[in-house]
Amino acid sequence: MMYKKQNLPELTLRGLVLGSILTIIFTASNVYLGLKVGLTFSSSIPAVVISMAV
Repeated sequence: MMYKKQNLPELTLRGLVLGSILTIIFTASNVYLGLKVGLTFSSSIPAVVISMAV
């Protein structure tokens, strides 16, 4: 079966809010760990997993 092509928005308010919140949380935790322990991590993979789950 062929379906009509749907025009889905690429940028939504939900995506902007979720991205902003995750950026603030992971940046703050990365800065804290970097200054306190001297260890930083790549926060892109955990952020993607959390955003896909939401």
